[in-house]
Amino acid sequence: MQNLRATLPGGCRYLRSVLTRALAIAAAVTLAGCGSPSSTTDAATQRARDTRRLAAQAGLPPAVTDLLARYAASVGKTFSVTYDLGQGKSLVVWQRPPRRRVDAEGQRVYALADGTFGCAPTPPAGWRCLRSDTDASLAGPLDPDAVTRTLDALRASRGAFTLRTERRRIAGVTADCVVSEPKTAGAAKPSTLCLSREGAVLLGSGALLHAARYTTKVPASALALPAAPAP
Repeated sequence: MQNLRATLPGGCRYLRSVLTRALAIAAAVTLAGCGSPSSTTDAATQRARDTRRLAAQAGLPPAVTDLLARYAASVGKTFSVTYDLGQGKSLVVWQRPPRRRVDAEGQRVYALADGTFGCAPTPPAGWRCLRSDTDASLAGPLDPDAVTRTLDALRASRGAFTLRTERRRIAGVTADCVVSEPKTAGAAKPSTLCLSREGAVLLGSGALLHAARYTTKVPASALALPAAPAP
């Protein structure tokens, strides 16, 4: 494809542009960013530990703290979630640590051990992949900075909002949710964040982010490049 480099200037920059156009991600529902591809179980555990510490400092309820810790630790879990963006469009996130992949607008971004790659289909049935010129890859659902931003936002809104937890059925699985409701009727819209058992985002009402399909069965082949990277 002649304009592949223009279409995919860098894995994370491309992903951000797609997400910016497709979603208005709320501060407490950050989906993805750029970071290290070397997330491991130990790293996920540390993120959860840090989140619990920050949540305790923020005075958040234990149930909310548990949910945010699960969210932070999701970088170490295997899952695939498909979000229905409406108008026939979807966003698909694949994760099998430390490898990740995001599909959007017919393109794919891969975060692998040896770097980040952007891939686009080429007629009639092929693919072309380019190594990204960024120095990082997809960080998963919640990077450390996003943890801090989320906790800061919740702490700042404690006086105006009430936090509660509930369970819902989303994409065929049980989701645990934290709902932020304004104490004054009509002052603001409620915001909801729902997570799978693995910590994947299944619902973020502030961003109209809703999972249509979810699975924890992700074959290794799903995280393999569809073509050798072009020189």
